[in-house]
Order: sequence, then structure tokens, then C-alpha cells
Amino acid sequence: TQLTRRETRQYQELDPRQDTYYVGVQLDIPLYRGGAVRASVAKAEAQLAGAQSDYDVQRQQLAEDIETDYLGVVAGFAKSKAMQRAVESNQRALTSTEKGFQGGVRSTVDILDAQQRVFQARRDLLNTKLDMLQSYVSLHTHTGQMNRAVLEQVQNLF
Repeated sequence: TQLTRRETRQYQELDPRQDTYYVGVQLDIPLYRGGAVRASVAKAEAQLAGAQSDYDVQRQQLAEDIETDYLGVVAGFAKSKAMQRAVESNQRALTSTEKGFQGGVRSTVDILDAQQRVFQARRDLLNTKLDMLQSYVSLHTHTGQMNRAVLEQVQNLF
């Protein structure tokens, strides 16, 4: 709503004085406001749907991460057992190669190759255990069960 008033005075030689008064009123009355309300409701509904979609995506991702971590722990445990057997096997092969060298059947190159296989097997075993521990810690983190006891348990392994 707007109210305006204007007043003018003029003096001329023929007509001694002339006064003019103007008064005006301007009203702004919205005839239809439902569009704004509907638009804001639609916007809020779209934002809610977007937030729900984001929540569902995050929830699904968390479930996948937990499953991946769990499988990493289980597979890592089995793989570390196999890698431990590989270390023991390569260690026996090294001992056999050293005896063969003493008997004149093997060379120093054979001993070096056997030693290299032992060290590679040990490295692979340690990498497997490290991957398993990372999955273990990640599993506890993703499930909300990470605490000081879990970290101390992992730390005691070293």
C-alpha cells in the first residue's frame, strides 16, 4: 500500500493564484499467492527426496565397506596361513640347498636364489598380515566399534 500527496502553487499575472492538490492511493493486493506456497512446498519435498537419496547411498556404501572389510579379514587370515606355510617350505628348500652345496652338488648362486625366495615369502607374509590388519581396523571403524582395546590389540602384534 502506498499513499502519495502532492501540492503545487502557481502565480501568474492574469490569475493571481492557482492552487492544485493531488491525492493518490496505490494498493498492491495479490490476487493469487498459491503459486509461491506450492513452489516452496515442492522445493522442500525435492530437498527431502534428495537428502533421503543421499542417506540411502551412504547407507549402501557403508554396508559394502563393512562387507569388504569382513571379507578382507577372513581372506587375510586364510592367506596368511598359506603364506606361513610358503615361508616354512622355502626355509626347508634353503636348508636342503645349503646341504647340497656342502656335498658339492649346489652352487652359491643356488643358495642365493633359495635365500631370495625365503625373503620374498617372508615379505609376502608380512604384506598379507598388514592388509588383514588394515581390514580389521577398518571393519571396527565402519561398524562403530573402534576403541582403545582394539588399537592396543593391534599394537601388541608388533
